[in-house]
Amino acid sequence: MKALRNLMGSVLASIVVSAQSASFECGSAKTEVERLICSDAALSKLDEDLHDAYASALQRSARTAVQREQFRWLSKRNTCRTVECLLEVYTGRIRQLDESKENQRNTRGAWTSELALDKALCTALRARLNRYDRDNAAGCVYSVLASFPDFMPEQWQELDPAQHRDLLEKALQYSNEGPHRYFSSRTESERQSLETASRLEADELIAEGIHLRLLRAKVLDHYYVAGAPVRAPAGTQSVLETYFPRTGGDNNRCPGKPTPKEPPGSTFLFTTDLRSPDPRVDPGTFSVLSASHMMLYRGRPVFIDFDAVSGDRGAGLAFICTFSFNPTR
Repeated sequence: MKALRNLMGSVLASIVVSAQSASFECGSAKTEVERLICSDAALSKLDEDLHDAYASALQRSARTAVQREQFRWLSKRNTCRTVECLLEVYTGRIRQLDESKENQRNTRGAWTSELALDKALCTALRARLNRYDRDNAAGCVYSVLASFPDFMPEQWQELDPAQHRDLLEKALQYSNEGPHRYFSSRTESERQSLETASRLEADELIAEGIHLRLLRAKVLDHYYVAGAPVRAPAGTQSVLETYFPRTGGDNNRCPGKPTPKEPPGSTFLFTTDLRSPDPRVDPGTFSVLSASHMMLYRGRPVFIDFDAVSGDRGAGLAFICTFSFNPTR
């Protein structure tokens, strides 16, 4: 997969290519989702419509926010096993992008909490958004959330990406494929092709200044196995994050809004020996972690996305707060 230049880290590299599935040759379709798209004329047309709507959204909005939304949608889309399921998720995503376009014509409004597992925290964050972001400034929601005074940075160990290329390449391949495909069986030629693509992508991202860091800590109390939470073994977990440092230009994009304590990143769990991504991480947990930056809230890990805060509150990783913007009509 061709590397994409963006400020949000390696996980977003898969989004634009995957989202532009209208451009792929059906004769080269490899996944079940791609084959289903090619098998149905109405679905193929929706795929083309989504390609156009997504490209338009990238032009008018902050790319990183739109890309993260698309990443989360792709994670949901890739769980579909029928044409009917795909028709539903495609029409929903196109409607969401169209509503986003309409909302930008009148962006004054207010934020609401759609989910609040921690009422006090979600109420405080909602008030903060309504204080600093009543205009729903594109790409600035993360700045408001990640600068919340009670969110504290973790004690990361910075790694030199050039000296830890193997680790970076594994994270790139994992982020591009997701857990199921990453751990599936491969032919030798497929394995070599994927390794070559990850190596080339690592070259580009290292040249562009990607950062890599490691944390040994207990960040999840539970894994999901067959849809049910199972308590994680005692001891720490190995957490890897890729990110690009913020620049003065980035900070100037959100005038009048607080500066986040740390830049957004992409988070991955690895095995203790760092030989592989953690195979116990399910696709849902992967999709949340890989689109989030980890901080501490009252000593417990939280994962901050562009419109949500997540964490493990005793039953596996879940959204603690989700927010939506309601424009004034």
